[in-house]
Amino acid sequence: MAVYSGICTLLVSLSDIFVGLGDIFESLIDIYQSLSDILVNTAALLVSLATLLVNFRYLLVSFGTLLVNFRYLLVSFEIKKSSDCI
Repeated sequence: MAVYSGICTLLVSLSDIFVGLGDIFESLIDIYQSLSDILVNTAALLVSLATLLVNFRYLLVSFGTLLVNFRYLLVSFEIKKSSDCI
């Protein structure tokens, strides 16, 4: 009877060990999923920053074009004003 009790205790201890190992693997999977979420969010942030820089570049180009067109407008008014004086 003591042998059966010892075997049952051994089996319960082994099942506890396997349950503990399952919990460890579950925690490792959660850590892996968290790390992959962090990497995906970091990649999305980098893409957003690159898009922001490209849009800022287009904004600067558009502002430069606006200034050039304004300069041509002023020059054309000067030419018209000087031709009116002649």
